[in-house]
Amino acid sequence: MARQLLHPEDPCRSNEILTLLNDAVEIPGVCTLCMDSTVSKIEQSDALRHEEALRNIAILDVMELQYRPHNSN
Repeated sequence: MARQLLHPEDPCRSNEILTLLNDAVEIPGVCTLCMDSTVSKIEQSDALRHEEALRNIAILDVMELQYRPHNSN
């Protein structure tokens, strides 16, 4: 999962993480019960929502900078 989150060209977005985890047929060394428990805890936490909120704030900041009149001194 870390490789997909930190991929330099195509990083995994937070809303895709749970889909990837739920679709994972098998992760070596992780039993189904542990996998289900982990996914459940991630879904209940705010960790993924924080990333999405920060992304939205950044987008709004960039949009504001584009529409703000600039000073041509």
